[in-house]
Amino acid sequence: MWITPKSQDMQHSPNQTHYIAHNNRNSGFLEKKKDCFASKNPSASSSANTTTHAMPLDVPQVVAPTLPTIHRAAIVSSPPSQDYLIKFIAGRRQHIKEITRLVDNAEYEILIACWKLQHIPRSLLSSLMKAKNKGIKLNFFVSEVENETAANYFEETQDETDDSEDEINSFTTYVTKTHAKFVLVDNKKGIFGSFNAFDSRRNDDSDSSFKISGTINQMWPFSIGLYHAYKSIGDGCEKGFGGIVAISAEKNQKKLGPVCRTIRDGSRLWFLTNLQEHEDFFRKVCVPHGDYKQVHIFSPFIYEDNARSRLKELNDKLPKSTKLYLHTRPEFKEKLESIVNASDSLREKTTIRVGDFHDKLMIIDRETLCVGSLNWMSFTRVPESSHNNIEVSIVLQGPLAQSTIEHSKGIKKLMMFSS
Repeated sequence: MWITPKSQDMQHSPNQTHYIAHNNRNSGFLEKKKDCFASKNPSASSSANTTTHAMPLDVPQVVAPTLPTIHRAAIVSSPPSQDYLIKFIAGRRQHIKEITRLVDNAEYEILIACWKLQHIPRSLLSSLMKAKNKGIKLNFFVSEVENETAANYFEETQDETDDSEDEINSFTTYVTKTHAKFVLVDNKKGIFGSFNAFDSRRNDDSDSSFKISGTINQMWPFSIGLYHAYKSIGDGCEKGFGGIVAISAEKNQKKLGPVCRTIRDGSRLWFLTNLQEHEDFFRKVCVPHGDYKQVHIFSPFIYEDNARSRLKELNDKLPKSTKLYLHTRPEFKEKLESIVNASDSLREKTTIRVGDFHDKLMIIDRETLCVGSLNWMSFTRVPESSHNNIEVSIVLQGPLAQSTIEHSKGIKKLMMFSS
């Protein structure tokens, strides 16, 4: 079944590392040297291996039905019965392998979001068909169905005399304003990053994602965050997240901030799902009053006006000593050079590198790693824009980010061929 919006502007702007993470505390973005988000409450509690920070957000608790209470930003949660498992994955082959593994182990629900439905890899198609035949619910979120044949693989062949609606509703494609790339299975395991699971590209192009696993209790805020993001579109596509998520989300009507977890060694994990949350991350972490040595931005696509606005902010806020590395695809090099060369101060601190990649990354020194679907140099910065689509990113900060940056073969490869 396909569900498309009634009316909307559908235009859009153009090896592994394993970690065990502890869900101890939800808190604010880390900033090098200077904590400009420290809690204003001097009596705020802290543990031996964490420091209390707080985003200036008024955030209610989120409750998973029949499960213990889950909290969102700046609220202390109970120690988990099981730690998160966080894995950095890179490359098309590794993504297909990890996604297929999630699908094969699904119990009741699979959600997949990507840019367009063009092509489904053979191994993934086989696993999805097996899951559907077992009665597992499949929901796809795409901006466009370019290959109807691929979608028709999942269309129902129901007996006309059968009045049951369960079979009819076991597969739905929602055509909506989304640019997010994620797979979420049973509200317990997810892959979030730049990889389009249904892309027509057949080569081993460069992509990056985080795979995050936990209990339903731990992953519930991720599901709620996605529900609210898709509900904000206003075309009903949030129904794809299921009734239990909807009931829980509707009990928390107040605007929620980004999901945040403090994990092992004081590292922090953030889950960004809309324009405002991405801009907050950019302004409070990427352009701090600190002394960063290097900032790397991987944006395969460039839109001139948006790139100029973002680079102006970086140039105004970053210290003169900070080195700015901008990575893009070869076809956008000339456009990016014209923007950078228009400012002497920006030109002095900026190095442009090109490569054939699809990753959307931001790396700040060895302390902050942002991986997601958002093109930092092309995505609109205007909430009212028709190009404002759903974007999802994972931000890892602290020791675990440093370990990923230094030891991931995917990031090393990306740094090498982007030159």
